[in-house]
Amino acid sequence: RSEIRDLSSFNEFVRAIFIHRRKTLRNQLSHLHDQRIHAGSIDVAFTELGLSANCRAEELTVERLVRLFQMLYHPIGLS
Repeated sequence: RSEIRDLSSFNEFVRAIFIHRRKTLRNQLSHLHDQRIHAGSIDVAFTELGLSANCRAEELTVERLVRLFQMLYHPIGLS
């Protein structure tokens, strides 16, 4: 089971990726791109999680959403 270190940021992340359900997750994440998410990190996370480029947020389990958040916002020192 994964631990969420920053619950407030996780809640914002989940809200943001579900706001436009018809968009793909990759597209939503590209709009969230800020100083905390490096452009290449999205591709790396999708590859490591085995996610399709066309997947949508609602297709992910809670565990995968947590892991994606951790990979994008806290890439160093994950447990």
